[in-house]
Amino acid sequence: MLAKVPDGVSMKEAAVVGLAGNTAYHGLVDNLKFGPNCGKKLLVLGGSTATGMFALQIARHFNCPAIACTSTSEELCKSLGATKVIDYRKEDWSEVLRGEEYDAVFDAMGGYQSYVDSAKVLKKSGTFYSIVGDHPDGTLSFGKMVGVAGAIAFRGRFLGPYYKIAISLPSTPDHGLRFFLGLMAEGKAKAVLDPAEPFEFSQAGAVAMFNKQASGRCKGKLLMCVRAE
Repeated sequence: MLAKVPDGVSMKEAAVVGLAGNTAYHGLVDNLKFGPNCGKKLLVLGGSTATGMFALQIARHFNCPAIACTSTSEELCKSLGATKVIDYRKEDWSEVLRGEEYDAVFDAMGGYQSYVDSAKVLKKSGTFYSIVGDHPDGTLSFGKMVGVAGAIAFRGRFLGPYYKIAISLPSTPDHGLRFFLGLMAEGKAKAVLDPAEPFEFSQAGAVAMFNKQASGRCKGKLLMCVRAE
């Protein structure tokens, strides 16, 4: 992905948009057909994840009437556009939102149960779109890939809600990167950086960054600086 960094956007902010921003854009705009004043209702599972934060901002930019998400960071998610935040540690999102007929569930957490529960909150023509799949640990194997292909074919044809899973390839257009850089230059979107950044470009810095990621306590994107701006 390649794009010119506009005035008013720092290199740090631009650097963390890349994959997460492009994945959110590819899912909501290219696949789920969200657009300006589309009137669609969205539920993001994992609103404070890297991709979830960008998904919320896309929905806000398109003036979606209802933008719900699951997260333990209510204040952060609402600042990014969420109109309702469910703390999954305290409440069952599928019961809180039961019958509200969302157009799409954007899953950034993973797990088969999320797909099953989404039927309670989606309209009959709604779509469950996952960037993780049934395995929240994110690991891949040949067997899991075959399982994903089977799930797409079987669930999409015989079960509701309609099921899609993101398959992001390097050849995916960088429209999302350019989209977010433009919004950030206008002050209409932001990249959320973890307070611990930037990590030093060294072995110790790489270990510290890895441990932070593995802790599950990130409050934004992690960044390692090769050299100072």
